[in-house]
Amino acid sequence: MEKNNINNETPGDRLLSVITKYFGNQTIFANLINKDKGSLSSYIKGRYNITKKFALDLESLVGINADYILNGNTPIMKDKERKPIHDGVSVPVVRKVDFKTQTTQHGFTKQYIMQDEHNETNIKDSGEANIVTLLFGNFKTPIPLILSHFSIDFGKTYNIPFGSILLFKEKETFEDGDYVLYKKGKKCKIGIYNNNQLIELKENTIENIDNINIFGSLIFKIESFTY
Repeated sequence: MEKNNINNETPGDRLLSVITKYFGNQTIFANLINKDKGSLSSYIKGRYNITKKFALDLESLVGINADYILNGNTPIMKDKERKPIHDGVSVPVVRKVDFKTQTTQHGFTKQYIMQDEHNETNIKDSGEANIVTLLFGNFKTPIPLILSHFSIDFGKTYNIPFGSILLFKEKETFEDGDYVLYKKGKKCKIGIYNNNQLIELKENTIENIDNINIFGSLIFKIESFTY
């Protein structure tokens, strides 16, 4: 049994992390445990206490280790048959874009490049892209930001192939469960927004959003193209 020593981590933080990694999203999970999404959100945000009984109910219903939720002790899952939906620390909103079947969006959008420079990962403005030739399915306005990823360190950390295109939205406020790209120190990271904090996707460390530069909300990534 291994103790998870993340500072200030709450049972709600751990529950959100498990939901994201093993079940996909809060709506799916709420249906599995016969709760409405509002009640589940209250447990995650700490408005409702996660009691021992509730944790044991989760263990019985969906195989999450109650001791992990309550105290941070691994293993995360008692159900050995349930594997992570997302391999490693891969971004869970991956889509491959088929240029033949998607719907064209018209207009211009901001375009950025992520690259490594002297032990630091930077995001640089590279002008506007004409997206008449890009296809985003039924994506609604506002048109997303386009980020071309050429950082070896970032790619290895989050299992995102070198040269992938990441699509983001600029948002004034974020919602719980949003995946965001942010920069802390010299490195760009991906985290899950939760209750005015970020849960970093690889190490599950919790970071306050104060003094952190958030680039935007990650929508999906494009790894390959079908013509």
